[in-house]
Amino acid sequence: WLDGWMVIANGQRPTANGIRHTADRRIIRSFFAHRSNALFLEPWNVYLTRMEDTRKPTPAVFLDRDGTLNSDPGYPSRMADIELLPGALDAVRLLNRLPAKVVVITNQSGVARGMFSERDVRLMNAEYQAVFARADAPLAGMYYCPHHPEAVVPVYRKNCDCRKPGRALFDRAAAELGLVLENSVMVGDKYSDVIAGKRLGMRAILVLTGEGHNQLGRYRESAPFQPDLICEDLPAAARWIADRWKPGLGVLP
Repeated sequence: WLDGWMVIANGQRPTANGIRHTADRRIIRSFFAHRSNALFLEPWNVYLTRMEDTRKPTPAVFLDRDGTLNSDPGYPSRMADIELLPGALDAVRLLNRLPAKVVVITNQSGVARGMFSERDVRLMNAEYQAVFARADAPLAGMYYCPHHPEAVVPVYRKNCDCRKPGRALFDRAAAELGLVLENSVMVGDKYSDVIAGKRLGMRAILVLTGEGHNQLGRYRESAPFQPDLICEDLPAAARWIADRWKPGLGVLP
């Protein structure tokens, strides 16, 4: 729960003026470059400040996980269950160079179906991020929904707003990572990805990997929103985004 808090001083409660004398230069720069909310923990005699980045929020590239970045064998719960799709690392590396934050939003109803636990999802996502980071293709965040309206695990049986095409995970990512959703881009292999993106004012790209071909045949005429672009795979989508991306503005209509 201490994520995002920085220790400013130990043993005293400095004032805004006094902080210049009690903190080292690195802390001073951080303190005065951000808005700060103060907290003094009496039992431990520690003073903390909440760091909130004041830079202007920027659009991002949101990616689905299974079927978009990696193969989808059906409810994978370990890295050993999947293979990254050809060009996935290169595509994310390209997107990072725009520069744009790359964020994964994924429905993981296998939790609700009793096939694996939330801990399994978190462990897999942590390993996933490590793989991409080592390849110089960092993922700024990975967010998942464990629910399903017909879950066999009662606690996960709900019609939530975090399951795509709901917006809750996008709003959470925006708040935590300093993002603006309008003119961001959503890339996925399902119409739930397309609908989520279009509802939030994004450009939406359907890739034909994973369930893409089946989804296109099923929903091309009936879905309330259609993709701005249909691509063979994520690398093709990344190239399209890179050609149109305006730093700080995203992909404009």
